Amino acid sequence: MDNGGGTNVPGNSFDGPVAGDIHAEQISRCFNAVYASGAPWDVKNAMGQLGTALQWLFPRLAEPERSLLATCVEGLAEQVVRPKPIKEMARFTAAGIMSVGNPVTELAVPVAQSVNAVLKALKCGEVHL
Repeated sequence: MDNGGGTNVPGNSFDGPVAGDIHAEQISRCFNAVYASGAPWDVKNAMGQLGTALQWLFPRLAEPERSLLATCVEGLAEQVVRPKPIKEMARFTAAGIMSVGNPVTELAVPVAQSVNAVLKALKCGEVHL
């Protein structure tokens, strides 16, 4: 999807069988808010990588995990758009995203890598579960 500046930014919408899911819509709104914000491009690109990983993960989750994932993405996005992210909150919500992704074996590593890329771009360190 075009971010309005002619640049194609991945990960900000969910299509296919989960399109219209309330939690998928919540996640999409979070990504759209990040891309519309004044966050640096390296942070936006890292969030795009996370969005791509979550597009693969989300359809494999049941309802309780979808809700938790959406809440954690919302929390991380709130930190991304802050002028000075609260590092502890960014790491806490990142750990939540990773914990939801861990049971999906083939996606645990890509989700963890993309979450940590966001944290590195925010200069918040890394999270390991």
